[in-house]
Amino acid sequence: MQSLIHLKLYQIDNLLAIKFIYIYDLIDYLKETLGHSIMPKLCTTVIVLYSMNNLQNITKSAILIFAMAFAACSGSGNKSADTTMTASSEDTSNAAKLNTPSQNMEYCFTRTDGTSAQDTTAIHLVINGNKVSGDMRWIPKEKDSRKGTLLGTIKGNTINAVWSFMQEGMQDTIAVEFKLAAQQLSQKPLKLNTSTGREQLDKNADYTINYKLDNCEKFKSSPKPTL
Repeated sequence: MQSLIHLKLYQIDNLLAIKFIYIYDLIDYLKETLGHSIMPKLCTTVIVLYSMNNLQNITKSAILIFAMAFAACSGSGNKSADTTMTASSEDTSNAAKLNTPSQNMEYCFTRTDGTSAQDTTAIHLVINGNKVSGDMRWIPKEKDSRKGTLLGTIKGNTINAVWSFMQEGMQDTIAVEFKLAAQQLSQKPLKLNTSTGREQLDKNADYTINYKLDNCEKFKSSPKPTL
C-alpha cells in the first residue's frame, strides 16, 4: 500500500489539474479497497504526505485542492457514521416498542414462589385507555389464599391500583404498583407496617417481583371485569 501511495504521488507532479484528478482517483481506490470506516485517517495521511513532498511548490490553488480532497475523505467517513446512527435509532425504537404496553389490551401473568415453586400468584389485567382493571390471586400451598380484584390507572408503563381481596372470610385492600412491559410484569414488594400489623406497599422499593406472561387459562372461568 505504501509503494502504491508513493507511485501515485510520483505520478501527480506537474499540472494542477492532473494533481486534482489523481488525488480523487487515489481516494476512490482506497474507498473500494479498504472501505469507508478507515478512510478519514488514511486520506488525511495521504494528503499530508503529498504536501510534505511538494512543500516547496505549494500554491493557493494546491491548498484549495488539498482542502477539497480532505472534504471528500471526511464525507466518505460520514456515510458509515450516518448508517450506524440510523441502525442504532432503529434498534432503540424497536426496543421501546417491546417495552411499551399496548392500549386496550388484556394481559395475564403468573409467578411461582417457595422452595418447590408451590406458591402461585396469578394476575389478570385489562387496559382501556388509562384505566386498569382485573384480578389478582395469591394461592400459597398451606396458607389462606387471597383472591380479589384490581382497579387503578396506568401512566406510561406504571400501574397504580388497589387490590381488594378476601382472606379468611374478611375483606381487605392493599395498594399495589406494577411496571408493565409487552412481555413482562414487575411489582414493588409489600412490607409489614408494625404499627398496624398490616401489609402495605413499599413505595421506596424497586420493582423486584417479576411475573411471566401467561395464556389467561386460570381466568377463563371468571367474567371479565367491567371498567
